[in-house]
Amino acid sequence: MTESSLAQTASPQAESASSERPKQAKRKPAKPQAAQQATPDVMNAHAQAGGTAPVQTLDTITVAATKTPERAIDALAPVSSISLDKIQGLQPNRLSDIFYAIPGVSFQERGDDPATVINIRGLQDFGRVAVVVDGARQNYQRTGHNANGSFFLDPELIGGVDVVRGPTANIYGSGAIGGLVSFRTKDINDVLRPGERWGVDLSGSYGSNNNRGLGSVFGGVRATPDVDIFGGAVYRTQGNYKDGNGTEIGNTGNQVEAGLMKLTVRPALGHEVKFGAVFQDYQYDIGQFNRGPVITAAQRALYQGSSVYASDAKNYTGTITWNYSLPSDNLFDWHMSIYGNRVDNDQTKTYHYSTSGGAYCGTGNFGNNISGCVGDKRGYVLDTYGIDVNNTTRFNVGDWRNAVTWGIDAFQDDVITTDSRGNSNITTPSGIRTVSGGFLQLKQNYGTWFEAVSAIRYDRYDLDAGRTSAGGDRFSPKITLGVTPVPGFQPYVSYAEGYRAPSITETVISGAHATGGGPAFFPCPDGTVGLFCFLPNPNLRPEVGKNKEVGINLK
Repeated sequence: MTESSLAQTASPQAESASSERPKQAKRKPAKPQAAQQATPDVMNAHAQAGGTAPVQTLDTITVAATKTPERAIDALAPVSSISLDKIQGLQPNRLSDIFYAIPGVSFQERGDDPATVINIRGLQDFGRVAVVVDGARQNYQRTGHNANGSFFLDPELIGGVDVVRGPTANIYGSGAIGGLVSFRTKDINDVLRPGERWGVDLSGSYGSNNNRGLGSVFGGVRATPDVDIFGGAVYRTQGNYKDGNGTEIGNTGNQVEAGLMKLTVRPALGHEVKFGAVFQDYQYDIGQFNRGPVITAAQRALYQGSSVYASDAKNYTGTITWNYSLPSDNLFDWHMSIYGNRVDNDQTKTYHYSTSGGAYCGTGNFGNNISGCVGDKRGYVLDTYGIDVNNTTRFNVGDWRNAVTWGIDAFQDDVITTDSRGNSNITTPSGIRTVSGGFLQLKQNYGTWFEAVSAIRYDRYDLDAGRTSAGGDRFSPKITLGVTPVPGFQPYVSYAEGYRAPSITETVISGAHATGGGPAFFPCPDGTVGLFCFLPNPNLRPEVGKNKEVGINLK
């Protein structure tokens, strides 16, 4: 752990707590005769003249805006980068804590749900903000009385974050009309300094507000100059917290077990292949106990369906990336990523408020059609598979420095919903959606005072769920112009468009909203009756975002 991570600051959450973050437990320097092959990330992060040279922190490097490496302050886009040092200084308990003071970014969170929903400039849900972890898209969505689009990621796993606001990052993939949040999980360079062969980081904390604690260990070894092995584990737990009056708030406790493994191989000069796997298991109770009156039929319809579900959400992410880059090769600066992500959320009902004892159903008592009976199960599974390939070619024409980047990407969402009561099958329908696209971008610099970035992206989607099929495509342009009249002052203007394909839920949701034991007011086309009807919209048009931006980079 770097020395800066030892600076203790108050947690953004108001609680009485004591915390301890020890230094890196053990390190072993590399053998002098082993000439370590420095990765591009190491060279960007540290200026080094030898194994014992002092470490110099440089500006954060990002590829989020244009998929070409550049300093975040030089990007002609509203980009923010969060380094590992900043994250460790904040000591976050929830993911939203690390975005403190990041402009244009807000969160929708529930005290009984550890999942996170990111909002950029007022846009969220159904993929309007693209969230990727090590390049793998996080598309989980469950429709209820909450946000429609959330993801699971423990902050202790994160090594850095890039945020791009608006569709400026449309080259990153379809749907990001609100923006992009790209997470990088910890890697060996976050534990080992240049010249070290192996090292271990240990972290721990304890909070006195109803016994919350964290323990983590990350370690890596450079087995050879061309092979790195890295892994880590995280355990986090917290009980129901107490508010300022000392009242315990139900269903705010949870338990998280997580781990990651990475294997990096450099088979030839300039080539790097990385295999990564991340596993997370969240156990929590979602729902609110309800002690409202249930005297009249209307009150029973309103209150009697209140319930609590014990949830076990598992998130698996697997990635294979292949990078090739050499300073002497202007034709190829290659990146390819293949990934898979699964979210499997199993829920079992543990509580039902009922004056008639209907929580535990038996002979003659079948519970109501919203929350059913204690022991009822429902599950939400989303499998996402994808590929992302891009390459940059650089060449000069006179005083113009040019970089041409092309890329293709595609992903498929496979939603499987099960519910013994049938309600979740209506509100979060099963189905398959395939989204693909490609882009071509030209980045030009003239001298030191002018820069232009122009791009065109093509998107297509196909959706199939039951008897409903839909599809569409579109070209989306982007143009950005920036000037630097004096060093350190760089105004720019930008116009970008983005294209978001409709989700499965938006397109094919169909059926009656359950009554919870109250009166059924509306008959629905499929023969069911309920409080109201969900109607499918197979002709729903994709959403197009058009963004005009004026910005200034000051450094």
